Amino acid sequence: MGMGVAGLLEALAVEAEEVVWPGKVRGAAIGIDISVWLHELATRHYQSVVLLKKYDDVVAAVEERARAYVMAGVKPVFVFDGRRLPGKTCTDQARAERRLAAQALIDAELDGTTDLTQLRVAISAGAELPISIEPRTLKAAVAVNDAMNTAVLQALRAKGYTYIKAPYEADAQLACLDRLDMTQYTETVDSDLLVYGVRRVAIRARSRPGHARLFRLSRWTELTVANKEVKLLQLVRKWGTEVMPLFAVLAGCDMVHMRGFGPAVALAIMQGTAKQAGSTELTVERLEATARRLSGQKKLHGASVPADFCAQLRYGLAVFSEQVVFDPITETDMPLSSVGEDEPPYPLPFYTPPEHCGDLATGETTVQLGEEQVSMLIAVAHAQGFLETRDGGCNKIALPVMRKVIHDGQVVAEWLTTDMVAGAELDPELVSPAAIVAGHAAEGAAGKNQLKQFLLTRGFSNLSTNTWRELGQKCQDQLQLEAEMATTAVNAGLAVPRLMLRDHTGQCVMSVLVKRGLRSKGEFPQGDEGITAPPASDSGWVTDLAVMSNTAAGISEETIQSFYAPLGAESDSQIRRRLVGTTAGQVQPAMSASTRTALMALPTSRCCAIFLARTTCQYTWT
Repeated sequence: MGMGVAGLLEALAVEAEEVVWPGKVRGAAIGIDISVWLHELATRHYQSVVLLKKYDDVVAAVEERARAYVMAGVKPVFVFDGRRLPGKTCTDQARAERRLAAQALIDAELDGTTDLTQLRVAISAGAELPISIEPRTLKAAVAVNDAMNTAVLQALRAKGYTYIKAPYEADAQLACLDRLDMTQYTETVDSDLLVYGVRRVAIRARSRPGHARLFRLSRWTELTVANKEVKLLQLVRKWGTEVMPLFAVLAGCDMVHMRGFGPAVALAIMQGTAKQAGSTELTVERLEATARRLSGQKKLHGASVPADFCAQLRYGLAVFSEQVVFDPITETDMPLSSVGEDEPPYPLPFYTPPEHCGDLATGETTVQLGEEQVSMLIAVAHAQGFLETRDGGCNKIALPVMRKVIHDGQVVAEWLTTDMVAGAELDPELVSPAAIVAGHAAEGAAGKNQLKQFLLTRGFSNLSTNTWRELGQKCQDQLQLEAEMATTAVNAGLAVPRLMLRDHTGQCVMSVLVKRGLRSKGEFPQGDEGITAPPASDSGWVTDLAVMSNTAAGISEETIQSFYAPLGAESDSQIRRRLVGTTAGQVQPAMSASTRTALMALPTSRCCAIFLARTTCQYTWT
């Protein structure tokens, strides 16, 4: 996580669109710099993080926020920072020194004599701490380290979320994913990603949760009444977006900060060079000549041009173009400038990036995957999170196996669970016989909307005319059915069948895909030849998180013939009608209890959510 480019957001403010975030981009994959979340949440839970080195609260908060994004209809793609970038050594060192100074004050206060049990109890209860350390000192010591990264990464992996650990800085890796169209929007809190040329950047509003300022790269070259007088955009329209890294280095960024330089000085030099250069290239040498001329004319706001001006400029520009990233397609490290290029500007793999832009990882290593030792390319092992490198070492950690199904050569993972669908979980006590007798007016009773939402996730419909008592009884019956199903499976030595879940509105995948124009009525999700379904012996279908929170599937004739024939599905009109439906291949929701019992008790649990993997890849984003 960087500090941003001086003055850049202010210069581009007229192009910012205030949006509800992330609901504005429903259906998209969003690249997220997870370090932003971690620093924010660790600061919120600073007592347990700094004093106890416990990250449970941070992990839980990340999972809760990630689930909210999925429920908003987007696919979060989390990017972790990797090794420290050599080009940011001075900046990182200054930040580390401030943290260490705060930690030294804390260590002196604790002095090994503090009762950690008493401290833990006080933190858990939200009571006054038995130590005299100011909150600002504790917050200053917050660090997003390997231990925190690993705890969060393991939790996200267990839930099936998409993530990647960058070789170095998350910003460059996010730019890589954007160039490959693996993400369509990118979320951050500063301006660095605008310099990398990321197409759509959402600057999340810390003061207004659920809102963001959205910047679209495609609009910068358009002349409008609002941006006509914006000097930086005048330069963009003349020279293209390639001027952004020049502005960043001249104005001041994490890699380079020339004494006395800032946004005004940067614009003066660039505008002066543009006027002098005419239609020729905007080179480093021309910028230096202009800078020295303006300095001699006392037009650089008091700034002096350093002797190594060209070297500093090239140093900073290289970081924005040559920083090492991990390419998920080729599964190799490469300079950012080579990503997505049929003919990279440099001969890979023999090209060596500038030293301050990072090293290309080569060779193999052995990692612990589940119960097995697996040989893996070092670049891949690092990207998957098997190697802890943020704190300067290279510690190996074990990670569990992820369930997989192949779609267009890409691995996607995990299945829909009740904790990922709003309203899919309901405390049985809220609809117990006693609770139903007590009625909706009783203290602590579930609301009517809560009961409806639960039933919608189970495929019920036509609930608007039901009374609270009728809804409660339906919920009770459904929960009892699911409990019996689970008990029967466990007693038989089988896995607990997975439920067929819909989103909280009751929509299924076909209705959503038809609305989005990705499918026409009469087609079935399984008609996508890019999906390789699991074999019949598999315990259930798996899916991608791109669509799984909001869409559940219609079931095709082929699926019925393959998996429901033992129930007489081909001859039983009731089962056939409930499964196939009469329009758009949708599962009809109001099946009878006996039919639901028969379907959900299948050992292979084929009556579960079936999803169309990676539908977001089929969008054309504007």
